[in-house]
Amino acid sequence: YPDAIGREEEWLDAWLRRHQEVTGESEQPLADGRWMLVTNRRMRNGDIVGLRIDITALKRAQTALRDSEAHLSRAQEIAGIGSWELDIASGQFTWSRELHRISGLSPDTQPTLSAVALNVHPDDFQAVPGWFADLQAGHERGPIELRIKRPAGETRVVRVEGRRVVDDAGAVRRLAGTMQDITERKMIDRQLSHAQKMEAIGNLTGGMAHDFNNLLGVIIGNVDLLKRRV
Repeated sequence: YPDAIGREEEWLDAWLRRHQEVTGESEQPLADGRWMLVTNRRMRNGDIVGLRIDITALKRAQTALRDSEAHLSRAQEIAGIGSWELDIASGQFTWSRELHRISGLSPDTQPTLSAVALNVHPDDFQAVPGWFADLQAGHERGPIELRIKRPAGETRVVRVEGRRVVDDAGAVRRLAGTMQDITERKMIDRQLSHAQKMEAIGNLTGGMAHDFNNLLGVIIGNVDLLKRRV
């Protein structure tokens, strides 16, 4: 207990008060970098029993998990792709932070299929239940594009992909997939298609003008010859 150095009596009094209050469980870091789980319980005769467990490995695993989740969250944010999972039994979705950002919903929102229905354009949502049912039945389904409306009123276009997740017995327990905001890509595709159409019209018009110019050349030549005889 390095925090007791130089203030031993004060520290001991405070430690005894906490010990007598029986605060339950607490996690305490040690000076050598280890962590200890401290558990105090009061017995029927008024005595206090304490348990000390070295949880260093658990704390390191928790830190590694948080780091891994942070790396994944940053990667999804950079790529603009969110991930989701659907528990078949409960019908509950698990969304990544990026998917909440894409949909415009708060990270505290617990998404369900009915909540998703309110977020998706009615014309597009008609295909969603069948898409999920096919995935659950084991049929391969390609991605679907949906129009979603954010709470602020902005409409976005998203691309949703999904795969089934089976257990050791081969039963489908979950569906997992991704969602990507492709609004800008769709806009660029439309602009490119319009530009290609205008280019095709321009080429057609240029070809027609060239052919018509050839006809005019013959007409003008004949008119010049006729002028000499009139």
